[in-house]
Amino acid sequence: MKIKKTAEKRGFILVECVMALALLMILTGGLIAAFKVMDKMDRDFLQEQQGLLVVDNTLERLEHCKKYSYEQVKKIFDDEFKTSGINSRSGMSAVAQKLPDGDAKLSILNGNRKTLIEVKIKCRP
Repeated sequence: MKIKKTAEKRGFILVECVMALALLMILTGGLIAAFKVMDKMDRDFLQEQQGLLVVDNTLERLEHCKKYSYEQVKKIFDDEFKTSGINSRSGMSAVAQKLPDGDAKLSILNGNRKTLIEVKIKCRP
């Protein structure tokens, strides 16, 4: 009789251990997925911050000019992008487009060629 009770008790403990291991695996998988998402969010926010700094520096340099054309805006934008060094690290790119009315549209694209930041600047020739 005593032997039967310990065998039943051991069987119950085995089921508990298997269920605990399964639960631990599920929780570990969830934590790994959460860390991957947080890492991607961190990289995306860093890229956006770096792009905003490039655009902000471009606008600050343009503030000191009384008149500027599209070519000057493009030159300053490209210069700021090159000096920031973000192209070599993240695959980001800078695109300057001349709009039909003569204004400039500055864009920072991420590695997937999706627009992170876009600014339209009214040129004052």
